[in-house]
Formats: sequence, C-alpha cells, structure tokens
Amino acid sequence: MPISGQGIQLDLGLQSPTQLHYNSLAHLDLNVPGERHEEVKRYVVDRADKDMARSKLLVCHDYKGGYKDDPFDRSYTFNFWCLCDTIVYFAHHRVTIPPPGWINTAHRNGTKILGTLIFEPDAEYDCLNLLTGPNAGATQTKYAPVGAPEEMPPLSAHYASVLAQLACDRGFDGWLMNFECDLLHKEDQGRMLFLWIQILRQELKKRIGSHSEVVWYDSVTVQGQLAWQCQLNSLNLPWLLSADSVFLDYHWKTTFPEFTARYFDSLAKELHPDKARRDIYFGVDVWGRGCHGGGGFQLHHALDHIQPNSQSLGFSVAVFGPAWTWESKQDEERRTWDKWWDDEVRFWIGPDDPISGDTNPSKSTPHTTSVTTPPSGAPSEPIPPCFHGPYRAISSFGETKAKALLAIPFYTTFSPGVGLSWFVEGERVMGPSSGWTDVDKQTSIGDHRFLWPAPAFVLPNRAWRRDESVSRTAFCFEDAWLGGSSLSIIVPPDVWAETSPEGSSQAIQNVVIPLEQLVFLHHTKYRIRLVYKAAHLDADKSIPSVAALAHVGCVDHDGDLSLTSPAAEQLANGWNGVEVCFQINAGTAKDECFCIIGLRLEGLSSAAEFTRPLKILVGLLSIRIEENLQANPVILGIQWLPATIDKAKPPIGSSLSGKLSWQVALKPRDITPSESVTAITAIDDPRPPWGFSFTSLAPMLSFVYHNIYAIAHNPEDAGSFKPEDATFIATTGIDGRINSVQFDNFPFRTVSAGAGVIRVRLYIRGVKETGQVVPWLRTPYIDIGV
Repeated sequence: MPISGQGIQLDLGLQSPTQLHYNSLAHLDLNVPGERHEEVKRYVVDRADKDMARSKLLVCHDYKGGYKDDPFDRSYTFNFWCLCDTIVYFAHHRVTIPPPGWINTAHRNGTKILGTLIFEPDAEYDCLNLLTGPNAGATQTKYAPVGAPEEMPPLSAHYASVLAQLACDRGFDGWLMNFECDLLHKEDQGRMLFLWIQILRQELKKRIGSHSEVVWYDSVTVQGQLAWQCQLNSLNLPWLLSADSVFLDYHWKTTFPEFTARYFDSLAKELHPDKARRDIYFGVDVWGRGCHGGGGFQLHHALDHIQPNSQSLGFSVAVFGPAWTWESKQDEERRTWDKWWDDEVRFWIGPDDPISGDTNPSKSTPHTTSVTTPPSGAPSEPIPPCFHGPYRAISSFGETKAKALLAIPFYTTFSPGVGLSWFVEGERVMGPSSGWTDVDKQTSIGDHRFLWPAPAFVLPNRAWRRDESVSRTAFCFEDAWLGGSSLSIIVPPDVWAETSPEGSSQAIQNVVIPLEQLVFLHHTKYRIRLVYKAAHLDADKSIPSVAALAHVGCVDHDGDLSLTSPAAEQLANGWNGVEVCFQINAGTAKDECFCIIGLRLEGLSSAAEFTRPLKILVGLLSIRIEENLQANPVILGIQWLPATIDKAKPPIGSSLSGKLSWQVALKPRDITPSESVTAITAIDDPRPPWGFSFTSLAPMLSFVYHNIYAIAHNPEDAGSFKPEDATFIATTGIDGRINSVQFDNFPFRTVSAGAGVIRVRLYIRGVKETGQVVPWLRTPYIDIGV
C-alpha cells in the first residue's frame, strides 16, 4: 500500500481489524461468526485443474519470526506463481488464515491458497476437542485417560463446519492439516479423525466448490503416535484416502519414492478411485534440514529422486521454506534487493551462466547425506551415495501450468509487489523512497520460459534467439506506467541484423518479444492492450524509428486467426499504447488453443540505424473478453465514518482519523451510432432491443485498486483549484479491500495547506482491469469537514 505520509493506518498485521490467526479452538469459537470478505478475488477453476497427467507443485511458505511484509521497505515476495499449483500460508498458530492480499495475488495467478491448522506438542487436548466439539461452560474439555482408557466421545462436525465456513468467508481454498502431537485415544481417535477429515472435505466442497483442498502433512500415524513416515505406507495411508492429498515429510531416504510407487500401485483401485500418484507430495526443505542433497542450490538432488512429471514415478513436490534465498543472506553487508532477485531467479528458473563453487557439485562427485537428528519414525541410517550433475532449477522438473482466460480477466504491470516509487499513467506521484511492499499489487512477471533470466526473441523465420551475455530482463523501478515498476528488456543490435548469402548485413523488419503464453477459447473475441516505451541505454542517444504492435501467435496449430487493425496511441510521459482485437476461427466454440502474446517491434529501414542496445519498457498487458466491455465500473455511495476519539491517543494537530468507503456499480456503455436499436413491435418479437451480445464467460469490468488523492481547502475557494492539484496520498488493497481505506491521524495540512482550511476533499481515482485510469473529470470525491 504505497502512501505519501506516515499517517495512514495500515489494515494489516498489528493494526489490522481482520483476525488472521487464532491460538486455540476456544479462541476461534469466540469469533464465530466472523467477517466475510466480499471484495477478495475468488479462485476460478481452469484448465490447470483438469490436467490430471501433470505433477503438481505445492509451496509451503514459512518466514522466520513471522511474516515481514514491510510496507515501508522492499521485502521478500514469492513471484513464480506460474509454476505453483497450491501455496500454503504457514505459521505456528492453531489456525492461520492467509491475508486478503495474498489471496488476491494467488487467485489472480491461478493458484490455490490454503490456511494452516496445526497441533504441536502440548496441544493434545485441543486436538481432541477438534473431534468432540466445544463443551458448554468450559474452554477446553479434557478426556485424559486415567487407568483404563475412557470411551471415546461422539464425533462432532462443529469445527469442520466452522473451518469450512471460515475459508468460504475469507476467500481461500482449504487447509493444510499438521498434527504434530500424539493422539490421546490412540487408534480410536485416529479412526474418528479419519472420518472428521472426510466431513471437512464435504463441508469445503459444499461451501467453496470442487476445487477445495485438504492436504494432510505426514506426522501422526493412524495408531495415534507422532512418527513421521516420510513415505506412503499402511501407517499413513488412511490420511491420503480421507484427504485430497498427502504431504510427506522431507526426511526421506532415496529408496522411499520407489517404495511409495510400488505400495500405491498395489492398492485396490476401488479403495482410491479419485487418487493418483500426483496426489502424493514428497516434501523438500530448502533449508536442507534432513533433506537429501542439503537443500538450497542442491535441491535438485532430492528432485532427481522424486521424478515429477516422469512416467516412472511422477509424484508431486512440496517445497518448504522458499524464502531461504532471502533469509539466509539478509544480514550480509551490501546485500541488496537486486542481488536477492538474481538468486531467486536462479533458484526457480535457472542460472544464466555456469557458476563455480560448492553450489555446483561436480557430475562425477558422489553426494551422501545423513539424517543426524531425525524425527521419530524417520530413517536414521546414512543414505547411499548417488550422483547428481550441476544445479538444475525447480522449473526444469515441472511443467508451467496453463493460464486460461475463461473467466478471470488478465491484467499485469509485471510487478513483483515491491517498489521505490508509485506511478499513475507514467507520472511519479510518490517517491523515490526506501521502498514499499504490498503483496496485493503483485501481478504476473511474464512467462519465465520467454523472459527470465534473459528475453527470447522470435525472428521473422520463426527462429528463436537468446543470448544471456548481451541481453537481460529486469524490473525498472525508476519508470513505470502504473504501480511501482515496469518490465525492462534489453534488445541487442545483432538481433536486428541478419547476414545475407553474399555476406552483407541487412535489417530484419520485425522482431517479436514473447511475454505470456495463455489459453484462449475459439470463436471468442478478445481485446489486448499493451503499454510500452522505447529508450536507448545512453540517455543522449535518439531512439530509432521503432514501433510496437501486439503479437498473437497460435502454439497448437496455425489456426485461422483474425485480427483487427491495431489502434495506436501516444500516451503521457513518453509512453505508447496499442490495442487489438483477435479471434480464433478454427474448430468449435468449446475448443481451446495456446497462444503466445508478445510485443512485435517494427520500423527499421536499415540495420545501420540500430547500432546500440535498445531498452524496451513494458508497463501494462491486459486481455479481456470483448463482450464484457458493454458496461463500465463506477463509484457510488462514498461515505466517511469519523473515528471515535481515543482519549489515550488524542488527535495530532490538524489531522484526519476515520474510514473512507464506497461502493462499485456498473454503468452500461453508450450505444454507438453503428449499433442499431431494435424497436419492439410485438410481444413475440424474438429480436433483442440492443445489438451487443452477452455471455456468462465474460464477467463485467471492475477495479484493480484505487488511488486516493487529497486537497485541503476553504469552501469559499472551491472553484479556485482543479482535481489535478490534489496530492496523492495512498492506494487501496493492502488489506484486500479495494473499496475502503482507513486514516489514523493523517496530517491534512501537509497535503495542501492554506489559510482558513476547514475542509479536505478526498478523490477516489480507480484503476480498471483494462489498465485504464478513470479521468479526472469523472473522478468522484467527498468533502470532509475538519
């Protein structure tokens, strides 16, 4: 949530009115029913969910000492959502709920996100209460066995219902279940837990949908003993059968994946009709705690044995602690965000150059890992030597999941969720500063297969060219169209030149820079909008006559593709925009096709014109189904609710404290002269009165976030200033709410001071999912008396 002053109350963390965790089930009961987050983006089932042949990747994110999304600095953010099917927001509270900003970003990128239910040592009684339900008049009901074991109380569905409704209300997709304590009633309690998990699954699917997920972490056995198995066997099989999937602990021997494959294949199919090997996640710890290979840049040692997406094994992978790339070096001197990003790209996508040292073990060197302090039940003998080559990134072991444009609008400013400044239509309205972090502002950073660590270029003969030594992809935090950054691509001169058979150099007339690969429906019209800027690396050099067009190319086939003439536009601050509509005409309306969306550079008259590297900044890519452009979002019902004066925290000078909120409605667009309006002539006239169509696959436009501006004034001088005179003060969204913002002692005189100030005018300037900013003349406002 970039802000221009320190007087904004951040709706996150300690200041959040939203409860993000509960330390006991009794604590949870005190907050039922909880609040419902209507503004949170919900998960939409797409093609990736239906690809049953592909292994899955689960990322279990844990950050030491709690999550550190510092709003006033650049912090760690996870960005390779295109590889991740499910992310777990993990913490050591009894119940942990993902923050709304995390949920929005995960769902915007087609990734499911789970909360955590955990019972650690000394939580045995609360673990029992999970199954028996709350007891009237007591915060905890204890059934401690004395002498002969007591009879197991009846099973209650109370907490299954509560947890399912909590996920539904907050907008996330299910739970990771981590039971790291013994069960007081041993096998009897294990059998009831088996049934309770099935109830939870049913409740989640009823409230959320078929995509909901319950993941069991391999810990307690069905006999009630805390004993990590690190493989699938008879002691943890019921957890796989009752849950959607199982996350095996990472202290496994290299022989365990093959044993698990044989054991799973030996099961009767009627025992697990809805399960496959891809529902078994083998855990790997990036910190290397008991993990084969030692984690870090030797994580491929473990992945070699899991063999995701292979016919021989094909298990899924659960990566625990991916913030290792940040945490392990965050206290080093001269450690910068850019150096971390280089490590992060190498870890997930791969090295751009061979790197020597102990992070790249030799192909001929055997590696042996011993589990020195294994948990109970884990293997303790040394792992046999095995051979592994140089580091291979996680992306080389899996397939990028398909991004389908069936219901979710595609919008990206290529933001990693951090920045140094804030830009609105190319204008810097805040900063530069020490930085900011806002996970809610994260968008796709582009398809890693084309952009990271270096861009790929497609030449007219469809040849691909990529040279990491002369061309790089990076984030530009000094110039952006919207938000905090743009995508910076260096185009080297030799990309434009080709050698003729006679040996002379001649210009290539167009070069394509692929940005995204997405799934489109046939016979559906899409609209693409791209915003870009071209510049020389040397600021004093003139820019060649290069124009950019939106590129669409079918991957599956050379389908019958129709495109409208591109509409180009010169935008503010040196930026350029281009829009194009396209449709795939082959096949039927139910068919799907992979298409590459990119930027096509054109316009050179000779290769000599382009002798220096060219920097292309890409500030926006948005794609919508054309039919949803029939209505535009507008803001209604702006309200200001003053905060109750806290005597222990009196107002600071002339300041604002309160909540600004509003509603979003839809206004039908004007009918153009080319569209006919049919007069209804009879009660049985089959023609609709309007000429445009409607489809349920095309959700109406909405806002991504809102920029808040303010200006202090005297009502008598209301006509002496323009909306453009207002000062940017904040954006919405860090708490997942895009239609409200909370102020706490905001010093309005620093906004625009003047004699006799008695009112502050707050403007709410929305940014649509097309990347268009509401014009100032249509920006609503409210005057607040102070």
